Amino acid sequence: MRTLMQNFLMAEEGQQDVLEYSLLFAALLLVTVGILHGMHYSISGIWSAPNTSVAAAKTAGF
Repeated sequence: MRTLMQNFLMAEEGQQDVLEYSLLFAALLLVTVGILHGMHYSISGIWSAPNTSVAAAKTAGF
């Protein structure tokens, strides 16, 4: 397995493939971060309602 990986990285096509996969990974990472950043407010809104209910129940002595 190690020899296969070394041969892959040493070949010119292998180096180009590594570069292409790295760029693809970086693009997917940026898209994922953008999606998660956009979902931040809706996710925090989902948790604020139960948090308010739990705080009210605690104050009421339940």
